[in-house]
Amino acid sequence: MRARDAKAVVALSDPHIRTSFGGDDDVTELEKVLTEDLWRELEETLELGGTFREGMFWAPYVYSAWPDTHDSFETLAVIADDVPLRASADRNAPAIATLSHDLVTRASQPGEGGSWQKVTLADGRNGFVEAKYLRSPVDYRAGFSKGADGWRMTAFVAGD
Repeated sequence: MRARDAKAVVALSDPHIRTSFGGDDDVTELEKVLTEDLWRELEETLELGGTFREGMFWAPYVYSAWPDTHDSFETLAVIADDVPLRASADRNAPAIATLSHDLVTRASQPGEGGSWQKVTLADGRNGFVEAKYLRSPVDYRAGFSKGADGWRMTAFVAGD
């Protein structure tokens, strides 16, 4: 993966891999979309681990183990331990709380705070978290199925 060898990833993918919810779905399209940004997405997706869901292995766990009780567009997962919730969007701002793999609700739109996201905790407190520590279940995810020729990546998609 770290070698960013598109041919190797294609060789390990299903010939009809889903890469979108409305376009061409095949390894040719996968090879086209593996840009620098998408390589980073694929690496992070796989590094976060996953679980089995609906007969497939899905990564990251943020997608595959998402609780049905939380809105997947309004709720975000904190993907690290000991992440400070800050009083303002500043690394030097006081920490209100420390979060570890918590679920938080968006309090601002994506991109509104740049590298920070305003969030609300379950107890109603608001604060700011560095966006790099947050992930939505509708961000990129990779699905794998086992067939006669072994495990193959059958989906690499984002959205709903």
